[in-house]
Amino acid sequence: MKRARSCVEHQRALSLNSSCAVALYFGAHIHAFNGNSAAVSYYAKRALRLSPFDTLSFDAHNALGLGAVQEARYDKAALHFANAVQANTRSAPSISCKPSRWRSPDA
Repeated sequence: MKRARSCVEHQRALSLNSSCAVALYFGAHIHAFNGNSAAVSYYAKRALRLSPFDTLSFDAHNALGLGAVQEARYDKAALHFANAVQANTRSAPSISCKPSRWRSPDA
């Protein structure tokens, strides 16, 4: 119920301002938690194109990392999480997802 509500609110925010990077960051996270990696990629990459130097850009990289984990692309996930750490070195979620903590099951 809450997930469906968050998707509705996200769409409402984008209907008010389709260029709002914050709404796009949060949309990417909503879809990451819902398991929709295609939507994660769309919203996160769009947010980064609109506002590449935003202080919240690490959120887009974190969402892309989560989407890559869902697709079992662990090397890509490590790259996205590394970009998140680089974008905001003080972010606790980014630090907990440092690439050194991610290893492919085949390695």
